[in-house]
Amino acid sequence: MLKGILRLIPSGPSFMLPLLTENFPHKREDLTVHIHYVRNIFQIIEYAPVLRNKILALVIDRVMHIDVDIQSELEDLTDEEWDQVIRAITKADTSIDPQIPRHTLPSHTTLFDQNGRPILASSSDDSDDDIDFNDSDSEDGASVIEIKCIEVVEKLDGVLRFVFQYLKEFGRGKEEEELADVFWVMLDIFDRSVLTTHRMRCAQFLWFYVASLHPTFPDQFVAFLVERVIDTTRPDIIRISAAAYLGSFLARAKFIQMPTVRQAVEVLTSVAKDIAEGSERDF
Repeated sequence: MLKGILRLIPSGPSFMLPLLTENFPHKREDLTVHIHYVRNIFQIIEYAPVLRNKILALVIDRVMHIDVDIQSELEDLTDEEWDQVIRAITKADTSIDPQIPRHTLPSHTTLFDQNGRPILASSSDDSDDDIDFNDSDSEDGASVIEIKCIEVVEKLDGVLRFVFQYLKEFGRGKEEEELADVFWVMLDIFDRSVLTTHRMRCAQFLWFYVASLHPTFPDQFVAFLVERVIDTTRPDIIRISAAAYLGSFLARAKFIQMPTVRQAVEVLTSVAKDIAEGSERDF
């Protein structure tokens, strides 16, 4: 139906984006709502390719919000509550090391059944009433905090899964020009949002993956980050963030050519040396 409407009304896509943005599920909505909305919104790209970049930016923006919210909530946990959450997560996935440091909550692995439906339903209760962390809401004694943390982690995993799947399918058989279009859109989002967003632990791996879609992208991504690191006109927080992401990318991305790694490390070393020498002069 939507495909037919867009065929009859060429200007339709220009009216759709505000509606898609306005009706995007609130971060407190449950997992099922997010999964169905993201699945459908990516299908719209097939009918209106002109909206691809903006829809991708919209979904990624919401992913970042959920990611940051998770880390913010984890930082408010006591050590005892943190241990409860880790026990709940590791109980669901025995491959996870139980000795997990704070603020590195792992992803839950049993998100979907064989038909692609979410396995765990989340509660949409947004009540801010006091929570008794010793209460049991399940037969195996899972506390409220355990359940809520698993729900929000699964929500992030579920949305990320669809974004990764879309990027993977999009990258198949595409010409460099078309891939580059998405790459530069992602880089623009990274520049505007990621470098200025703190407490993010998962969403940045979308950019690491996009950089693997074409042989020229890793060097371009590294060059982008290096430029941010050495640009002394930018705020220190941006330079520090860029250096952290650069180090993470160099350490994890096996598809980067070794000369690129050496050059980037030399830049980081040089910047660190200049900062150290400047600090010594100040004292």
